Amino acid sequence: MAIYNSSCTGCHGNSKASDPKVATVDGLASVLSKVGSHSALNASLTTQNRLDLAAYIASAK
Repeated sequence: MAIYNSSCTGCHGNSKASDPKVATVDGLASVLSKVGSHSALNASLTTQNRLDLAAYIASAK
């Protein structure tokens, strides 16, 4: 995903850090909360971008 590649790989590397337990509604909510509280992302991403990014991170590898 382009947003992950441009916004996250600098600190988190090329692989998204998802696992099966994250690919749930609770897991998505947890990831969305972390993405939403990430100050660098809040300054540069729209609400839809943050939702898309959280869904991508929480999705299965």
